[in-house]
Amino acid sequence: MRGCFTLLLLMVLLGASAYSIWQVRLLREDVDQLQATVLEGRRTAEDSMLKHARAAVEALERGDLERAQEELDRLADLMQQTQIIDGPRQERLRETIEAAREAVARGGTKAIELLEELQRTLSRSEDSHSEERRRQTSEL
Repeated sequence: MRGCFTLLLLMVLLGASAYSIWQVRLLREDVDQLQATVLEGRRTAEDSMLKHARAAVEALERGDLERAQEELDRLADLMQQTQIIDGPRQERLRETIEAAREAVARGGTKAIELLEELQRTLSRSEDSHSEERRRQTSEL
């Protein structure tokens, strides 16, 4: 009788362990899918931010100050909505966008320099996220 009870208990423990392992695998798949979705969202937002920065530079080069200001406004709104850039880099981008807005409003040539700096910063942000994605992929 003890042998049967021990065997039954062992089978229950084995079944519970197998179920736990199965649940962990399902959870890991969900986490991987969520990470991929978040990374794709970041990539899309970064691409869009970079597109607006480039459009602002092109508008300034054509002398279309109103269009440049609109692109800067879109860029600032997108950055605020997505908040994909963290801490000091986000603050530096905000300051650069604000300085570029003021330069565009004054019609100064400094605006192009600020927008090019903004493009470089956004490109570096995209590069750092690409490296982070590669690192996370290699960890899996």
